[in-house]
Amino acid sequence: MRKFLKILGGTIAAIVALAAAAAIVIWLTFDPNDYKGYIADWVETRTGRELVIEDDLELMVFPWLGITTGDVRLGNAPGFGEEPFASVDSLSVSVQLMPLLRRQVEIGTVSLGGLELDLATNEEGLNNWSDFVAAQANETAPTAAGTDREPFLESLNIAGIDIDEGLIFWRENTTEVRFVLSELTVETGAIAPGESVDSDLSFRLVSIAPQLSVEIDASGTASIDTALSTIESRDVRVGFNLADGGGNERATGTLQIDDLRIALGDNDVEVSRGDLTAALTSPPIGPDEAEVSVGWSSMSLERDSATLSVTDLVTDYAGMSAVWEMSGENLFEQPALTGSVRVATQPLAPVIDALELEISDTATANLGSVDLSAAFTLLPLTRQVSLSDIAANLLGMTISGEVMTTEAGAVSGRLSTNEFDPQRVLSLLPQETLARIEVDAIGPVSA
Repeated sequence: MRKFLKILGGTIAAIVALAAAAAIVIWLTFDPNDYKGYIADWVETRTGRELVIEDDLELMVFPWLGITTGDVRLGNAPGFGEEPFASVDSLSVSVQLMPLLRRQVEIGTVSLGGLELDLATNEEGLNNWSDFVAAQANETAPTAAGTDREPFLESLNIAGIDIDEGLIFWRENTTEVRFVLSELTVETGAIAPGESVDSDLSFRLVSIAPQLSVEIDASGTASIDTALSTIESRDVRVGFNLADGGGNERATGTLQIDDLRIALGDNDVEVSRGDLTAALTSPPIGPDEAEVSVGWSSMSLERDSATLSVTDLVTDYAGMSAVWEMSGENLFEQPALTGSVRVATQPLAPVIDALELEISDTATANLGSVDLSAAFTLLPLTRQVSLSDIAANLLGMTISGEVMTTEAGAVSGRLSTNEFDPQRVLSLLPQETLARIEVDAIGPVSA
């Protein structure tokens, strides 16, 4: 046994010495800059885009065979200007030496510093990244030169991706900036086609119109198919902090999603089982600060048509629960949300508290419950709300009709009720506010 261990140890030492010697020979005799043209041609063959490497390629030989460089640019799609589609200030990529002997390519962590992406759509609704997806859906899609493109990712095994200080622009009509994503940081685990990948990312997203900014810190497990057409994520957790154009905090909270599916070719997003909890500051209605929770069973967003559909949406705002069916249109220009809401036999006391009405504790305990259903239309940018088909029961009243608000905040509408006794409502108010009112003289009324 001792002799065997000596032989084994000597063999391992010889292999290490041989690998070290080979690494020294590669380092002394191999100039990666001789292959700049080959790399650029390889990328253009598979993507149809021009690749420019301005800085020298520097070789790493141990324990990985790798390349580092900087100032790398990938060209844009035809019709989207001369600015690059993507660029990086620094790039590092490597492969393990030993698997190469078995004709296997195992890529180490790919590090990108100063990544900048320029995502854009034109007036016809076409974007500057769909050609990547199309090339994977049809492995023989012709390039502009008439040659066939090879699959960009037939087999991919990467130890991880590390992105630092990334910047992404989203432009409409080719040049109009609508969103800016900055301070992007991404760290992933091992990546392979069809396999799950653990990842963490954070960024700051700014919307130009409306003027909003949100800081995001997210984690989850994701996978992408070999055709680069679909991303699926599970157990997604997103922490967020939302501020208005003046930098004033408006909401902070957490979103958790069971399953998220993004179809890159169709620009569609599907979400199943989501839960959101948030603390709101200065919301459009209610107190200056409020807690809200939202849950749903399914949600779909169609990017090209700018439409949204949500089913089984349940909200809890200031202690009152409601069930919604909701859809949205024109989400990226002038969003409009329509649907219906139902509040079934909920205590009325939380509503009084949310509206910050001052009534006695004894009166609050005798408020009873509320039933409410209505159809609605909400225009978030102008804070306009329209309620129709109202059917409410509270404080002994049955109320029906419609109510709407204008952009200036004026309220109009038509409401009708059964005969009710106002004494029940007046009894809830502080007595000092009723000192000059002959309460006993007020009888039942109807409208």
